[in-house]
Amino acid sequence: HPLRDACREKSMLIGQLSAVGMPAGLGWLAARFPGQSVSFLAVPLSNRENRTIGVLFLAKSAVETAFSSEQAAFVNALSGTLAVAIDNQRLMRAQKALLDAVIRVVAGAIDAKSPYTGGHCQRVPALTMMLAEATDAAAEGPLASFHMDERDRDELKIAGLLHDCGKVTTPVHV
Repeated sequence: HPLRDACREKSMLIGQLSAVGMPAGLGWLAARFPGQSVSFLAVPLSNRENRTIGVLFLAKSAVETAFSSEQAAFVNALSGTLAVAIDNQRLMRAQKALLDAVIRVVAGAIDAKSPYTGGHCQRVPALTMMLAEATDAAAEGPLASFHMDERDRDELKIAGLLHDCGKVTTPVHV
């Protein structure tokens, strides 16, 4: 299988697949080029730790010319940029998950500190988001022009969770 082989060998593979006996998992390729042999180029995408995180697979009808050395060189250079982009996206998701976990721990610590206001740091963001969504949904009236995107929602939720973070250092009796 060309995708597996590119991963194993950690190098670009250029080849041709026959219309008859297309490898398992490449049925979409046979559907795209019915009854035709296919020229392919498969490049493993490696992250900073040199672990394979995917394969860039390009295919075209074998009726056309095979991939040229210039095309292969371009795709090989492009594959490095694609691998970095994929790796960065994964790192950003992990960083956001870590930040969310830290914020929840801080909010939980604030709630746990006071027997009088326990749960307050969980209720405020929930109510804030309900109000914000209702405002965002307003189709008429003075709030009709108010709209939030995903980033606005994330920022508002974080603000709601951390609105009382000063209480961490404030004595309970105050």
